[in-house]
Amino acid sequence: MTAIRLSQCGQCARSLAFGAAGFERPPFTPEALARMELGHAFEARVILALQEEGWRVTDRQTAVLWADVLGHIDGIAYRPDGACYLLEVKSMGANSWRDFNANGLRFAKSHWLRAYYSQVQAYAAGLGAVGVALDGIRIEIAYRDDKATDPLVSFERAHETLAIDEDHAALVSERLLSVLTWLSEPREEGVTPPVRLREYARREDGTVGQACGYCDYSTPCWGGLEKSGRAWFPKDDLVF
Repeated sequence: MTAIRLSQCGQCARSLAFGAAGFERPPFTPEALARMELGHAFEARVILALQEEGWRVTDRQTAVLWADVLGHIDGIAYRPDGACYLLEVKSMGANSWRDFNANGLRFAKSHWLRAYYSQVQAYAAGLGAVGVALDGIRIEIAYRDDKATDPLVSFERAHETLAIDEDHAALVSERLLSVLTWLSEPREEGVTPPVRLREYARREDGTVGQACGYCDYSTPCWGGLEKSGRAWFPKDDLVF
């Protein structure tokens, strides 16, 4: 099994390759670690709320495999009428919350929200490959008020129901397999991924977009990197 996790599959191929090849990334800040812990707490609260609404949630943190990459789902949720959905729970701060409510995952302005679309489609494809018949994907979002003394005391929820997108799952598979192929090839230590691993967001004028500007591997990938500020991707551009 590789160092790539299926939860990362919305990242560009070059970023995945650098991480799997052992390039160092900046350590998580205490604030980031606190948000991760809060995310786990929100997940438990959201699942409890769903159960109180009559949903049945099973298979929490079950392993799934897609394109030889392992991941773990938040669960499978059964609606009171029996319909079956892959369940994914995320918590978001104010900016991402507004983006999600305005645009949904598929066409969110933020690249990390759009990356979630790849993640859930890969999970669904992995479940489908072992015979789990899903009626769709249920994304549950909890608003994380970073200014609140205790964000868990009261929180807002939103959700989105997505159809199974086999075409997009196939694109994710191609990306992952391209990285796995590169990782399996002999190479000198420290050599950067070849150009054939798709380069994310480099423009003809030499500037880069939001995803490259925030990537943990922007320095080894691009060398000296100047961010292009608040440069959003076009809404018709896929997660890639």
